[in-house]
Amino acid sequence: MVRYNSRWYIAGLVTLAGVGLAATAHAGPIFQPNNTPIPVGPALQGVFDNIGDPINAVQDAEVEPERFLPTCSATFTVHSRMAAYQNSFGWYNVTGQVPALADLHQILACTDGVGVSKEVNILADPDYAGGEIGFFQAVGNCADVNNPGTIFNVGNKKHIVYSEPDFNPDNNLPEPFIHLLIYPSVNNPRTYYFAWEDLLMGGDNDFTDLVTSVEGIDCVGWPGACQPVPNPGDIDADLVCEPNDNCPNAKNQDQLDSDNDGVGDACDDCPDDPDPDCVPVDETTGGDSDSGGTTDGDTTDG
Repeated sequence: MVRYNSRWYIAGLVTLAGVGLAATAHAGPIFQPNNTPIPVGPALQGVFDNIGDPINAVQDAEVEPERFLPTCSATFTVHSRMAAYQNSFGWYNVTGQVPALADLHQILACTDGVGVSKEVNILADPDYAGGEIGFFQAVGNCADVNNPGTIFNVGNKKHIVYSEPDFNPDNNLPEPFIHLLIYPSVNNPRTYYFAWEDLLMGGDNDFTDLVTSVEGIDCVGWPGACQPVPNPGDIDADLVCEPNDNCPNAKNQDQLDSDNDGVGDACDDCPDDPDPDCVPVDETTGGDSDSGGTTDGDTTDG
């Protein structure tokens, strides 16, 4: 569930009411704990205008979904780097706990400039745990999660902020600042923009320190659990991509194949018989091929 800090959310409702605009729980403007409406200034709007996606940086600002399901292909792109720090971006498995450094899967490195795109298949990644994922920004002069010493420290924590804000290093504060604004693309389905601030107290609040997008993610069902839906390469919505899906038209995330014939039990007429020409057993007769229901043996009087 999205966490609306009472101070910035209530202030936002009051401000909206004062100017005669409809106030909803899922529309901007959003306010920081110090009542600063975000994003500040025209920089983020300029990013969207340059991309050509008709997004209103203020009115369309969200802090959700916090979690997503990947599709068979995900494309990560850098759209803005307007900060002195060079931060990195990637994904992690959602577990309900703060991700360990080993589960931060960096896709966009600190050295990847504006315009860099990388296509990955998260569903086929051996590090993918099979459920929802979140996203992170690691902060440093050139932050690299594979070299933790390059990531700044916040007390005894690393300066890493997450799409799940409960795990941010400042989550012990009664009203922590917002570090990420999320925007669904208008032009491209299953695509979201992630606009980050890298200073814990908001900094200039323009949310252009690092702007990335990921194409090939969604969360149908938010704020509940993300529900798998059919997508290109995964028409049965079981989070297993073709050609690796042993039942491409039957949902079977477990990929169980009892007879090891390459056909999953969910779509195998004879799941315990590896013979591809097997004849399914008629469950109504218990497998008896005699239509009369008799058994072998002497049926005469002698």
